[in-house]
Amino acid sequence: MKKIIIIIIAVVFILAVAFGIYFGWKKSREILEPPITNQQPIIDNQQQAIAEQRLKIISNQSVSGHLINNAATSSQIFYFNQDGQILRIKADGGEETISERIIENIQKIEASKDGKKAIIKFGDKNNQQFEIFDVEKNIWQQIRNASAAAFSPDGKQIVYFDGVDLMVKNLFDPKQKTQKILSLSQKDFDLKWIASDRVLLLPKQSSLISVDIWEINLKTKALKIFARDKGLTVNFAKDNSIGLKFSVNDNGEGILQLIGNSGAIMANLNFLTLPDKCSVNLSKIYCAVPQSYNMIKEPVLPDDYLKRAVYSNDFIYELDLEKNALLPVFEENKQPIDAINFELLGNKLFFINRYDNRLYQLEL
Repeated sequence: MKKIIIIIIAVVFILAVAFGIYFGWKKSREILEPPITNQQPIIDNQQQAIAEQRLKIISNQSVSGHLINNAATSSQIFYFNQDGQILRIKADGGEETISERIIENIQKIEASKDGKKAIIKFGDKNNQQFEIFDVEKNIWQQIRNASAAAFSPDGKQIVYFDGVDLMVKNLFDPKQKTQKILSLSQKDFDLKWIASDRVLLLPKQSSLISVDIWEINLKTKALKIFARDKGLTVNFAKDNSIGLKFSVNDNGEGILQLIGNSGAIMANLNFLTLPDKCSVNLSKIYCAVPQSYNMIKEPVLPDDYLKRAVYSNDFIYELDLEKNALLPVFEENKQPIDAINFELLGNKLFFINRYDNRLYQLEL
């Protein structure tokens, strides 16, 4: 009899441990969801006033891009206006034009990790040009015959396509010869230098077709597929250690995932936004999560968004990776916010609002 009782107790104990492990594992895998799309938070007048103080427009003009220079004694914020002129936002809130050059049709601005330099892609479709602007020295440098370009992780080199040739150039040692890595028949790829010896080829984004992100090893010159999906879009932290990947399944539904430097999936996120609407950092990720869109039917993402056929109304959330929690940062809708191009500096988030193309600052 005692033996039976002991066996029963042992079985109960094992089941309790098993259930504890299961529910503990399940809880650790949860990523909390933001409020339901059409749900509006209850906010009193005092909360509204505090929220309005935290969010403010800091650019006097419409913005085509911005960057933060962390190399100086104190960080400085720069932005490109719609004419391509570059302005610095001063500590007192005023502005100073540091480059009066007119640049038409800016398509992309990529800053180096420290914000000392920026690669600017501009021009029309048949005459695209790439130049590097040195923020501290206020000088321009052309990247001749380039069809795509990106900074190395340390900002000391660039990789670019010169026709079909993938080239690497040292920006700090003019005596060092530009190195040809390989020749590759390619079209409409962007570049992302993700590690010292690894470069990604990023295809155009569309939910209609399955595309590949290719990885090139600069040392071995080997190619392999980094990711393959419909609607494939990625955005990495400044140190490239982690990133966000957006894709579309066969039912046309968007999927947002946390990925590692190798492309391996680390977590499936139970909220949906585009990676370009997020600031990815090692311990925390800040995202503008659409609550609604300014169209009756459900938009086709990322296609409609990239074509500016649709605008979103966003709330901003903080995804704490250490605590595995999704926390509200800004849930106001007095003025519509469609936030892109996030930059985090201390306790402040900077982003462009697509509704007015102005640069905003949000205190966390």
